[in-house]
Amino acid sequence: GNVSDLLGGFLEEQLSLLPDPDVAMLVLKSFVSVKGTRKQMSLAEVKEYAYTLGRQINDPKLMEMLQAFINLRIIRDKDQNGKYELRHDALADKIYEKITLVEKEILEIRQFIENAFINWQKRGVLLSSEDLDYIGPYESKIYFSKEHSGLIEKSKSELLKTKQRRNKLITAAAISLILILGAFTLWALKERNKAETQKLLAIDKKNESNSNLYASYSFNQLEKNPTLSFRLAERALEVDPSNTSAIKAVLNSYYAAPFYSVIAQFNNELNCLKLSPKNDFIIQIPSRSDNINLWDRHGNRLLDFISKDGSTVDVTFSMDENYFITSGFNNEPGLFDIHGNLITRLLHKREFIPVIFSNDSKSIVTADNNAFNIWNLNGDLVNKISIPKSGTVSVALSSDGKYLVYGNYETIGIRNLANGTVKTVFGHNKSIVYVKISPDNKYILSSGITNQVFEGTDSTAILWNFNGEKVRTFHIPNEITSTSISPKTSNIGIGDKEGNLKIYNSNGILLHSINTTQNGISQIQFTEDEGSVYTVSVNSRNILLWNLIDKIPSKKEAHNKKITSVEFSPDGKYIVTSSYDSTAILWSYDGKREKILTGHNDIVNSAQFSLDSRFVVTSSNDNSVIVYDMDGSIVLNYKFDGYPVEFASFSPDNSRIAMISPANICRIIDLKGNTIKEFRWKVDYSWNVGYGSWWPRQLLLDSLGNEIKYYNWHKSYINSAGFSRDKKYVITASDDSTAKIWDLKGNEILSLNGHNNKVIDATFSRDGEKIVTATIDNTLRIWDRKGGLLKLIKGPQEFVRYAIISSDNTKVETQSLLDTTRVYDMNGKMLEKAWWERIYISSVYYSIDGKKILTSSRDGTSKLWDLETGKYIELDESPYAAFSPDGKYIATISDWDHISLWDSGGNKLLSFPIQDEKINSVKFSPDSKFLLISCGKSAAKLLDLKGNEIHSFKTGGEVTYASFSPEGKYISVANYDNSIQIWLIDAKSILNIVENNPDSRNTWKLNIEAKQKYNIDLDYFENRIEDSHFCILRAKAENDTIQKFKYFIQAIEHFDYVLKVAKDSLPQNEIIKIKNEVSDVYKELAIMSLYKRDYIVALEYVQAGLTANPTNGLLMAYKAISLLYDNQFDKTKEIILTLKGKPVETGNEEYNVVILNIINNLENKGISHDELPKLKLLIAN
Repeated sequence: GNVSDLLGGFLEEQLSLLPDPDVAMLVLKSFVSVKGTRKQMSLAEVKEYAYTLGRQINDPKLMEMLQAFINLRIIRDKDQNGKYELRHDALADKIYEKITLVEKEILEIRQFIENAFINWQKRGVLLSSEDLDYIGPYESKIYFSKEHSGLIEKSKSELLKTKQRRNKLITAAAISLILILGAFTLWALKERNKAETQKLLAIDKKNESNSNLYASYSFNQLEKNPTLSFRLAERALEVDPSNTSAIKAVLNSYYAAPFYSVIAQFNNELNCLKLSPKNDFIIQIPSRSDNINLWDRHGNRLLDFISKDGSTVDVTFSMDENYFITSGFNNEPGLFDIHGNLITRLLHKREFIPVIFSNDSKSIVTADNNAFNIWNLNGDLVNKISIPKSGTVSVALSSDGKYLVYGNYETIGIRNLANGTVKTVFGHNKSIVYVKISPDNKYILSSGITNQVFEGTDSTAILWNFNGEKVRTFHIPNEITSTSISPKTSNIGIGDKEGNLKIYNSNGILLHSINTTQNGISQIQFTEDEGSVYTVSVNSRNILLWNLIDKIPSKKEAHNKKITSVEFSPDGKYIVTSSYDSTAILWSYDGKREKILTGHNDIVNSAQFSLDSRFVVTSSNDNSVIVYDMDGSIVLNYKFDGYPVEFASFSPDNSRIAMISPANICRIIDLKGNTIKEFRWKVDYSWNVGYGSWWPRQLLLDSLGNEIKYYNWHKSYINSAGFSRDKKYVITASDDSTAKIWDLKGNEILSLNGHNNKVIDATFSRDGEKIVTATIDNTLRIWDRKGGLLKLIKGPQEFVRYAIISSDNTKVETQSLLDTTRVYDMNGKMLEKAWWERIYISSVYYSIDGKKILTSSRDGTSKLWDLETGKYIELDESPYAAFSPDGKYIATISDWDHISLWDSGGNKLLSFPIQDEKINSVKFSPDSKFLLISCGKSAAKLLDLKGNEIHSFKTGGEVTYASFSPEGKYISVANYDNSIQIWLIDAKSILNIVENNPDSRNTWKLNIEAKQKYNIDLDYFENRIEDSHFCILRAKAENDTIQKFKYFIQAIEHFDYVLKVAKDSLPQNEIIKIKNEVSDVYKELAIMSLYKRDYIVALEYVQAGLTANPTNGLLMAYKAISLLYDNQFDKTKEIILTLKGKPVETGNEEYNVVILNIINNLENKGISHDELPKLKLLIAN
């Protein structure tokens, strides 16, 4: 060895012989400088060094040790200055290697102090504050000499004096400047705050702009690729979580269609791509090839081999996935086990043989000319079944083994295997027919595949029973390319050449319509639980997995009649619904029915929670308001004065209840039923009897256009007023139990007395000769013009609100507050009864501060009432109105198809239409930023406060009511079919579901290519991957071998880091892709090493590449060559014999050819080996 190694060994040996080797090494370390060179030391300095490191050595022991080192010629004896020194620099190197990092730090500090002490002695320079900061952490750890300690203390003292002088100067200067700069400072602070605010606004604006951009990308992809659309929406929300466009993009894409994940993607054109029945294996065959590549579903290639079919065009798996059959241009399909071993060949007379395994995977059925051949797994022909027509293109075997079904040109054959009968049916036009049998053996599914030879135009799939009768026909706009039947429910999947997948149930109802974006679907396969479906595309060279778990919430049947309201409790634990079926129902948050709230005997118009979530108040057509506790017990049953109650709600402090009646009465009561306040206003509307519609009644004007102020003519409230036909008189009905006729100046002409209760309506007949009056006790009276009573008609308890005499003066028609109409003859006989579903709605709500109430009534008006003064502001002709939770806004429904927005003072801010919809209700979101409306056609709609639609939650029918959950994450929707749905509307929660839900967590994510296309920043790991790609590109373009090598190594380092740190966050197919790239880089390094004749290193790179990707065919070839050049011919021979005749990766290029090409390249570069001829002979034979 060299001198250093010899001295190092000598030193180790001698130290081991000493009584205390550790102390001896400590002494030797004192003779080495910070830089690892020799250093002179006195006896006192050695002791000081040892003491610094926590060891005390007495003089005799130290002298004894130094003398021993002098005798061993490790240390020179002391010179005239009393200094000792190591004899060799090599010894210093070896001792320096033994010095720990802590010891080196201490050495540096000691050296620093010694140099500073010398500098002070020579120049009088003390330590600076930076110097003291440097040594400060070590003061308590290092032993300093008295001189060195004195230097440190003196430096500190001088620095303190300097600092005190400076502080005095600064204080004086500061006092003088405060007055000068005070105003400037205030101005500067103001400007700074302004600048900060502007900066934040600029950032917000930028984020909003970028979020809008990504949202627009999402909208553009919504129809084409909802999964990509969702990922772009996800990015938009990440940039600006409050951006309405981003929220809209998330909702639209989430509810648009199922999402997919990429199971496999291949780069080159394919002959065939097949998924096994249990979805565990994939077979991929390159174009114009019979190279069979078997993969698992995670992207790991398991094996590859040549099937010798000429060009394999189809593969059929057995149901147990233990076997598969290949067929191609020869007429001998190959039967292989799943490990690629050829079991037998099935000899036929034709090419492209239709084949199928039996359900138990023990038998094989193949179609030959005019016959079906039945084979066992050994390849023995067990049976031959003749068929009347040749040209079979598809075959299916029922799972119970009773039927064999086959498809020909335009026809389907159904053979009963028990009795041999054959039924042939025609169902497709100018097309070849492919057939499938449902797993339950109830149906046959046939599809017409257009053939260019026949120039057919058939694009139908037909469901048959086994009698050959059509059950249902599915018409598809494009050419059908594949079909499938699900294993449990026999749902039908149909794929076309445009990549569209439609899934129907057996009744023909379309369940899913998916644009897969694939270039034709060659195979459809449902998962066993039917929660997902695979689509395979040979043309797109990929396999996608679609999540069919319906994101649209299921409908829960709630009532057996129309639902009038649905509300969440403020604490978020319950939902309450009310219905025409006279009940309200209390539900748990997750939709479990908790309590049925009974007590009403007519329509329950509303149900509302108290703000503390302790009570529910309901209103009903049975003239009552009932308060329930959460156990369903009745706390208060309040009877309203003979009128239905159409809405009731609690005050903010939960102590009072406001209710509204169709008679334009708003009453406020406490929880004991005591009336606190009551508001009434005139009924200023009319009814179209029989249709239930209303319109505002025009003011009663005289011939000069002056308003006739009839409402003061009675001392009691006037319920109705109208002209006689000649407009000379006015007739009024009043709470004082009279109807009166007046001239236009208010002079009483006639009083119709004798009513026993309030008169609700009074009208003249068309000829003016008769009068009909209606009272609240449901009694009709017919009078002559002079006030003589002609007939008294006692009606049912329906609260008659209007009564008229027919145009022919022979009948009386009535309409009630219970939405019924009745027709009587003049003798009181009922001729006709009708009931209509009301289209009007009413509401009453408290403001958040409890000082105002907002009413909307059957007369179509909304009013904002001041509870203290009793005065109101009329907002609009609106049948429904709601406060915003923050108390700043009011929303009203106008003309049934407009929403108007008002401030809290009753000033209209804006109004916007809801196109082609009748609005049933409107609600503010809990944050007061959005509106939720229920529409009369088929949706609940989420809007911003400008009327822009965020999302339309389509339910398939009219939505009667909709409301927000208290935290704003969900909406509850009441549907016309008496069901309720709970929709998730919170964008962040939706993202969390997709990310964390087992059913959707594998949803495809934006990859590097997509992010670059849409200018989305890559994350740290993606940047590392791109760095790898950049290094590879630079390496391939580099001529300098050393630099090329460096670039390849850098690429591997980036890849290895990503695989080590980000492995759990990457999809499996991405991990495999990276490993394949790593393997290819190692291949390049192996080639470079071979060219440098560094065969051992080449082998190391080959092995590293095969560790990353064991199926890298080219690396296997280079491994064989590297072993040969490393003089390991036997191992080379073993590999060659294993690979001989097998394909590499593309097409049918065999290893033989590849290895010979590698040898030729090496020989052309002058790299040869004595056993190359032997290897060539082995390959040739």
